[in-house]
Amino acid sequence: PPRTGSEPGAPPPLPGPAADRVAEMDPFEGKLLDDDKLARVNIACSDWRDHWKGRFVPQAWRMLAKCMAQDCAESLSGWPGTANYGCRWTEENGLCYAYQEAQLWCTLHPDEDETRRRYGRSLCYDGGEDWAIAPVGIAKKWKLTRWMPLAGCSCKKNCACTNKACWCKDLDEQPVGSNPKELWAAKVFETTSKAGQCACQCMGYNTWGS
Repeated sequence: PPRTGSEPGAPPPLPGPAADRVAEMDPFEGKLLDDDKLARVNIACSDWRDHWKGRFVPQAWRMLAKCMAQDCAESLSGWPGTANYGCRWTEENGLCYAYQEAQLWCTLHPDEDETRRRYGRSLCYDGGEDWAIAPVGIAKKWKLTRWMPLAGCSCKKNCACTNKACWCKDLDEQPVGSNPKELWAAKVFETTSKAGQCACQCMGYNTWGS
């Protein structure tokens, strides 16, 4: 059953009217799925899923890196001044649902058996409670979210990078993920302007185009 907010470690409950409105949303007409019944994910992720998934060529890895950078940025989007809660819930490929309504809907419908019975497929895949802030997850603040990229990829959160240097919110920012071919610049400069951004690479191909 959906969390009520009374369980140990559960996020605070949504306000009644908001919870009711999102809970009753039809995923086939709302923010989860598009007209072709495909999950509404971030634009680079949609491009990778629809055109490059399963193709082991440089263009595919580079598009996946761009996808991971967009999902990574979404995972940080709970920081002050932004509208989202982060990325806890994904579709079957592990790509973040792009809309906050979808993240909320999945929080209220976490039972895969229920969604299979009602909609003929599993819709919500849980990355983990610590991947998002309340009310979608339990992370205390945006910088403590624990989103991870897909296998073969790694990302530096709150950073922008080139082959020569990275500019990060924190000098000690470490990459997350499992990428056997990752290579990050040794020089790191501190700047708050990169908060909420991500630099990612997948199997030797990166978001900065080299």
